[in-house]
Amino acid sequence: MNGKPNAKKFKLKFPLSKYFGNVARRLRKAALAQGQNLHNNGDLVRLMRFTPTKEGTSVNLRVEPTDYSTFMATNLSLDKVMWPVGKAGKNVSLVQYCGNGLLKLDNPCMANALNVIAMIVTTDGFTFLPRRSSAVYERPNTVQASVGGFVRYTKDGPEPPLDALKREIREEWGIKVTDSECRFLAFGINRLTGEPDLIAIVKTGKTFEEVVGSHARLKDKFEFTNLRTMFLGIDRIDDLVLPLVSETWSQPSDRAAYLMMLFTQFPQAGAQIEGAIRKLPRLA
Repeated sequence: MNGKPNAKKFKLKFPLSKYFGNVARRLRKAALAQGQNLHNNGDLVRLMRFTPTKEGTSVNLRVEPTDYSTFMATNLSLDKVMWPVGKAGKNVSLVQYCGNGLLKLDNPCMANALNVIAMIVTTDGFTFLPRRSSAVYERPNTVQASVGGFVRYTKDGPEPPLDALKREIREEWGIKVTDSECRFLAFGINRLTGEPDLIAIVKTGKTFEEVVGSHARLKDKFEFTNLRTMFLGIDRIDDLVLPLVSETWSQPSDRAAYLMMLFTQFPQAGAQIEGAIRKLPRLA
């Protein structure tokens, strides 16, 4: 990942930058008035562009700093009519302002904070689908992958994605995982918000009881409190694909992470998984 220590923070393109402070304050005030918790992570990593390596097995990421307020006012507010643009000061949404270029990574009107999203699989074959609490600002009461969060931009430069993933697991589950237990599977763009996501699977050496017990001991569990647990048995493929359509997912990347986990967990059962998916009602 290519980024400089103490790099100049990303700023919105004029004329949006003229109104950014007011828009961000309005959004934060409204969220706090509804009792919602907001991230205060310091600087985040904004993905500017990516290029696949010649081998096609990894990608190079070029990044710069951004922050949650900018992300909140842009990627999380695409359809909100709140930006006064032009001499008449008519309010428009980012969708109206940016048009077809909205979800391009180099769009100068988007924060595009980079996320890591992963499914956790225990050594005894369980995985977890948390339901986001009603207190979170981003997509409350929806189902997400086992773990997810922002990559941070520190004084030493961008946080390596693997370090970000291991940190998020410590924060959300209270467990430590090793580099060898983590495997990145894909990179993609969330078409709902334009967020760039790195998707991974984490095969921890801990058991179901150890992981659940560690989560129960955490003091701060505001992001999710309700856990759906799934036993990954080869004879349960039909049941395992049901959440793809029976749950309301936080975002497409969470559902993609769950689906990729199934194919990774059962590499010899690809055709069986595909057949079970074809029998489901059409994916939303």
